[in-house]
Amino acid sequence: MVKCGNSISRVQGFSTQTGLNYVTAGWSDSSQLSSPERDNEHFHSVDSGQGDSRSLTPVDMPVTSQATTLLPVHIYPLPQQMRVAFSTARTSNFAPGSLDQPIIFDLLLNNLGETFDFQLGRFTCPVNGTYVFIFHMLKLAVNVPLYVNLMKNDEVLCSAYANDGAPDHETASNHAVLQLIHGDQIWLRLHRGAIYGSSWKYSTFSGYLLYQD
Repeated sequence: MVKCGNSISRVQGFSTQTGLNYVTAGWSDSSQLSSPERDNEHFHSVDSGQGDSRSLTPVDMPVTSQATTLLPVHIYPLPQQMRVAFSTARTSNFAPGSLDQPIIFDLLLNNLGETFDFQLGRFTCPVNGTYVFIFHMLKLAVNVPLYVNLMKNDEVLCSAYANDGAPDHETASNHAVLQLIHGDQIWLRLHRGAIYGSSWKYSTFSGYLLYQD
């Protein structure tokens, strides 16, 4: 009788020398060699002096693991950038009658950071950085050309001009991207002419911080 799998196989025969029946037993180890739980074990075959029988001895193999060294990570918070922006407008005509007068606005639309002096019509730089300024002026319908200067302290940075040779409305506008330091003042100067004001707010002056140094 032969029993397969993990059992012992038995073979029965007759000895011609002794005249006796005999039974031999041996391992059927085909399943042992393919067993998943024994894939990591090593075996030694030992001759016991009894035919083809084997003694299966498991051998422990050391398992080594390589640990990963984690380096410390330093996180530095970014500085909070200031929020600076303003926008103002004229709702009534502005005709001073003399040259080189600062333009005073009568409506403050926004003053984020409280950097625009509404009484003087001047923006004061609160922190070093790059700023953007835009202005649009509508000329009063008179036979006088309109000249507007964007000023940095007492320096003319850029200008706008409007004149068609007839008593009609025209727009003078310009803008600038400026590198400023703390304390610089930006304002508009009416070199000559008159500005039209309305509740529709045609004449405006705006500025904001683009990025901080």
